Amino acid sequence: MDYEAIAKRLQAARKNAGLSQEEAAALLGVSRQTLSKWENGDGLPDSEKLVAISRVYEISIDALLLGKAPDIDMASYEKLIEKAATEECTYGETIEAVLAQSSKEPSALDRIIQWFPYPILCLIVFLVIGFAYDAWRVCWSVFITIPVYYSTLHSLKYKKTVMVVYPLVATVAYLLVGFLVPKGWEYGWLLLFSIPLFSSIVRAVEKHNFFYLSYSTVVAMVYLFLGMWKGWWHPHWILFLTVPLYYGIAKIVQHNK
Repeated sequence: MDYEAIAKRLQAARKNAGLSQEEAAALLGVSRQTLSKWENGDGLPDSEKLVAISRVYEISIDALLLGKAPDIDMASYEKLIEKAATEECTYGETIEAVLAQSSKEPSALDRIIQWFPYPILCLIVFLVIGFAYDAWRVCWSVFITIPVYYSTLHSLKYKKTVMVVYPLVATVAYLLVGFLVPKGWEYGWLLLFSIPLFSSIVRAVEKHNFFYLSYSTVVAMVYLFLGMWKGWWHPHWILFLTVPLYYGIAKIVQHNK
C-alpha cells in the first residue's frame, strides 16, 4: 500500500471539501497534529476514522486508498465496520473486506439511478399527451415527479426515510393548494423548490456546515415569488449577484476556521 499516495489523496480530498486542517480535525474528532501526520504519510487512520473521513470529505474509501471510484454505498461500509468491531478484525482485514466488497457489481438500484433516463421519459409523455389530447395546461405536471423520483431512489439507497417522505409531502401540498386555493397553481409550484432546499438543509445539519445550504435555491424562490406576486422582476434580479458572494464568503470562513 502506497502511504505517500494515500497521504496526498487525503490532503487533496480535504481541500476539495473546503476544509482547513483545524476544521477537518474537529469534525473527525482528532487533533490537528494527528490529521497532519496522516497527510504527511506518517500513518493511516484506523477503519472507523476512514469511514468518518469518507463521510466528511464526501469521497469513497476506494478513492482514498486506491484512487478509483467506488461501486459500494455508505450503508455497506458501515455494516463492514460494525462487523469488524464485533468480530475484532484487524485493521488490514477490515480494509481488505471493504475493498473486496467494493469490487462487486453495482446493484440494480445503482444501475437505475445511473442509466434510466427518467426526465427524458417525462418529456416524451408530456409531448405525446400534449399533442394527442391538447392537454398542455395539465400534462406539464408530469415534470413534478422528477425530483420526487430521484429523491425517492437516493433515499432508498442511503436508507434515509425523511428524504423519501418530504418530496411526497411537498407534492401533495402543491396539488392541494392548486385545487383548493384561488390562483393556487400560479404560486403553489414554489413549494416544489422546497424539495432541493430541504435536502440541502438536512445535509447542512448533518455536516454542521452552512456551506451545504442551497442558497441559490433560496434566491430563486424569493425572486420568483416577488416577481409573480408584486411584479418586481426588475431590478430585483440583482438578488442573483449575492449567490457567488455568499459562497465566496462561506469558502473564506471555512478556510479561516
